[in-house]
This record gives sequence, C-alpha cells and structure tokens, in this order.
Amino acid sequence: MCVQNDLDSLFNPQAVAVIGASTKELHIGNRIVKNLLDFGFKGPIYPINPKADEIRGVKAYGSILDVPTDVDVVHMVIPAKFVPMAIDDCGQKNVKFVILNGGGFAEVGPEGAAIQEDCLARAREHSIRIFGPNCQGIINSDPDVRAYCNFTFTKPDPGAISIVALSGGVAETIHQAFSEMGVGTRMYASNGNA
Repeated sequence: MCVQNDLDSLFNPQAVAVIGASTKELHIGNRIVKNLLDFGFKGPIYPINPKADEIRGVKAYGSILDVPTDVDVVHMVIPAKFVPMAIDDCGQKNVKFVILNGGGFAEVGPEGAAIQEDCLARAREHSIRIFGPNCQGIINSDPDVRAYCNFTFTKPDPGAISIVALSGGVAETIHQAFSEMGVGTRMYASNGNA
C-alpha cells in the first residue's frame, strides 16, 4: 500500500465540509470556510450548521448526511463529546478524512482519552482516517487544488517548500517567517495530538 495515495484525499480533496461552521466571523468554523473561499479552493465547500441558512454566502446544511455530493475531508469544530457521533455520520457518507481541529481529548486526562479512543474505534469501523485532534489542519497551494483547510491568518504564497509539525504554533511561526521572506509554501500540515 502506498502511503502517498493514502494521503491523496487529505491533501487533494475534491470537496470539503466543516461540521461546526459558524456565522461568527472569528470562530474557527467560520475562518476555515473563509480561508477555503479566499484561497480559491477548486471544489465545493459545505458548511454544516443546523441553525444557519448560509455561511459567508455558501449554503449551509443541517447535517453531513444532507450534503448532495461525496466529501473527502471534513473539519470538525465541535466539542469533543459530540465528535464520536459525527464520525458515525461521516462513515455513512463515506468520508475519507476527518480533521479534528478542537481539543478536549487525551491531552485533558482520562475522560478526554476515553472520547479519543471512542473516536478512533468508530473511525476504524468506517475506514476514516483522522488528522489531529487539536490541530490547525492542512494547506496545499497547488494551483489545481488551492486547499487552505486551516484556520490561521497567514495567506500562503505558492512555493516549493512543505512544513510538517506537531505544534501548530511552531508550524505557523515558520509559515509566517517564510511569507515575510517571500518564500512560498507548497504543503503545510499541523498534526496536533496525532
């Protein structure tokens, strides 16, 4: 099995959904939608929020199960206790990757560790790959993809260098420094607790 192919849906998604997308501009779920739109993501973007009709001008859906097409990557910006059921919904939708942006998992103690184990068990059951939790996400600046699946504020300049870091703070510091020097980034991955 080729690892590159296994990661292709993460770094080259055809469609992205954001469970926990928000109408509040500085909320992470709103920021991810904004970044995808502003960076020119080539595929459909599906904000998931049962209380919103649209987010940043994009039609919102009440559930991932209501989305009309397949989705490769789902960001989850919801409290940890709701993530296991949301993973089950993603499994019904045949989602390939879930990016867990939020915290509240193993890093907070036994209760969070139990939730994290439940998430992993459900993900295995549905053949979903988990990225995170407690991470910023990914960026692919390839002109054919333009996936800014991240909630940071530094707009990436396309380039040839990639950044991979467990710490989002470290990754973003490097990313900002590259941007200030005029050095472009091809891919970016902040893995969090992975």
